[in-house]
Amino acid sequence: MKDFFKKYSKYIIFTLVVLLGSFMYRILVEGNKEERVIIPKEMEGRKVVNFWMMTATDSQLRENQINKFNASQDEIYVRFQYFKDLDYVNRLKVSLYSDDGPDIFQYGYTELIKNDKIANLKDLNLDLNKVGEDKLFYYDKNPIGIKLSGNNVKLAWNKEIFKECGLDPERPPRTWDEVIEYSLKIKEKKPDIIPFQFPFGKYASMKAVIGVPSLVDGNIYTSFWDYKQGKYDFSASKRILEVYKKMYDLEIIPEDFMEKDKKQVRNDFYFEQSAMYLSTFEDKNNFYNAQPLSFEIGVEDIPKFNVNDKSVRHYIDPFTYIVVNKETKEKDAVEEVLQWIVSDEVNSEIMQLNKGLPLLLDNKDVNLGDNPLNKYNNSDNYIVEKYDPTVFITYSQTGTLDELYAAITGKRSIDEVIKNLNKYYEEFYKFEVEKNKFNFDLYTDK
Repeated sequence: MKDFFKKYSKYIIFTLVVLLGSFMYRILVEGNKEERVIIPKEMEGRKVVNFWMMTATDSQLRENQINKFNASQDEIYVRFQYFKDLDYVNRLKVSLYSDDGPDIFQYGYTELIKNDKIANLKDLNLDLNKVGEDKLFYYDKNPIGIKLSGNNVKLAWNKEIFKECGLDPERPPRTWDEVIEYSLKIKEKKPDIIPFQFPFGKYASMKAVIGVPSLVDGNIYTSFWDYKQGKYDFSASKRILEVYKKMYDLEIIPEDFMEKDKKQVRNDFYFEQSAMYLSTFEDKNNFYNAQPLSFEIGVEDIPKFNVNDKSVRHYIDPFTYIVVNKETKEKDAVEEVLQWIVSDEVNSEIMQLNKGLPLLLDNKDVNLGDNPLNKYNNSDNYIVEKYDPTVFITYSQTGTLDELYAAITGKRSIDEVIKNLNKYYEEFYKFEVEKNKFNFDLYTDK
């Protein structure tokens, strides 16, 4: 071995020098590309507002809107950048730690609040009443951000499969019992088709497919936070878990449903491998652009347990929250940019081009035409979850999904699962109170 190193030492040293040089080049040159952004002449003499967001379906549109805004301004220039999720969080942490962070940015992680990096919107000259107090993002009942967009959940069905199975394509199931009834007919007529599906691989999907149907049975959010009693309570999930367990036992839903995320479930529907599924607004943009459907789709509100039940519907994740850097040096300019971001003009364009579901246009008349996909936009009487502490605390998403999976598959009784979840979340609650001094009383609507 010694002879080997002695014989090839020159080559080894040369290789190491080349590798080290290449590494240093990437650090000093490649790594600094972001910092070596060419400053446009238009920025000269203007107040520069740095605006960061995570990459999303509306990113390119927002960039175009901001370019138009900049062209119309003499005193303000918005420098807009967007990054993929993990890259965004890492860049945000580094920039804020070095006091060189963006002025306006998308909320990314809990430490932002703990480290006192976010401004209270009450300290800015903003018309919060115009935004709407339910569209604000609260921490300890102080408005710290604005909810630009959210999501909703709908029932989508393939009208052609309905026809082929002897079902009225214009009459979707209105109750969960009817979903089972329709599914059994589809299974009989088309055994190779999945009658009904829902995404379940992620915590956000759980809130959509279990949280939303459960809203009618308690004063809860889709996270099962009881905003009246000030505690987590999964009791309201019992009826929908009973429905899904029955579907599982009847082989209406796939045996591997736990492994399917929303993209896989959507693809099954797109390729006509399923007849019905619980779909979210994000699918609309996909069907308009990336995967235009070759069949007629029906979209309606999700079924009820009983036809006469009241409709209780909440907007769901993913939400887009924007906040303001507490240390911004361009407060006046930031205020003006924020007023522009929340304007009807900006948000109407996002909605009309199917790039998002702007919460700020809630209950406002926006003409979208007669395309059946526009039923995704029907959010009459939808509610924004105003005081949900779940976004700020530590809890087990995987543990939550595992328990609910056990209830649907019958590995544990539904009552046992509800008891376990209530116990788990009580422990999370106690941990936050004792270790982080978190005040859950500020997240109630008493």
